[in-house]
Amino acid sequence: MSKQSVISACYPGLLILFTSLLTTCSNSTTVTLPSQDAVLPNHPVQEESSQRSIPFILENIKFKRLSVEAGLSHSTLNCILQDSQAFMWFGTDDGLNKYDGYSFTVYKHNLDDHFSISHNQIWSTFEETVGTLWMGTSGGGLNRFHRDAGVFTHYDANDFQNLTDETEEFRNIVWHMAENPPGALWIATYGGGLVKFEVRSEGFTSYAPDSADPEFGGHEWISAMLVDDSGKVWIGTHSEGLDLFDPATGMTAAS
Repeated sequence: MSKQSVISACYPGLLILFTSLLTTCSNSTTVTLPSQDAVLPNHPVQEESSQRSIPFILENIKFKRLSVEAGLSHSTLNCILQDSQAFMWFGTDDGLNKYDGYSFTVYKHNLDDHFSISHNQIWSTFEETVGTLWMGTSGGGLNRFHRDAGVFTHYDANDFQNLTDETEEFRNIVWHMAENPPGALWIATYGGGLVKFEVRSEGFTSYAPDSADPEFGGHEWISAMLVDDSGKVWIGTHSEGLDLFDPATGMTAAS
């Protein structure tokens, strides 16, 4: 007996769509194309260290570009997220895009609408454990998206309290986000250092470097971030190497 199935997948940037027909036999797997015979003859299943290895080849993968002509708000993409509801979110240099597999919904800043997104240049997207979506912007701080109403709540450097010698514009660049533990959002800013946001209480704690406390460490220019399983925050900086922040002590050490 053989069974045919169609595989389709959607990948970041180009929304790569590919289709292949798989013919699965009792002891082999081959790949066929819609208008051709099997590409490969049947191969017997091989045993290696008590684990099976099945030959598998994909040919004629098809790429489909969804561009501005298809509804994307800008051709430069800065971040991509697939949320828990299977929607794709694309942060561009000119607006936030939601893609449902058929069409785009674009969210842009509107000076006359306080509930619009705070800035059109989107640098980062993140989904909390509970499903809340967050958008980091280049100069407009942080945005919380309310799915039901389709509106945004804004948080900026005044909320972050991430005072450094950099201008407010840079302290409002949200480069990356992470969550640990659930409900605690870590915000990496590109000019204002590390910020922790307790979502339920809406309380912010800034871990921006303090020149008056040289033992504190840390850097204001964060370009990458990861929270490991122990809760420690790994911080990649702009031209200043790697830092390791320990929330238990509140101290940052260069690695």
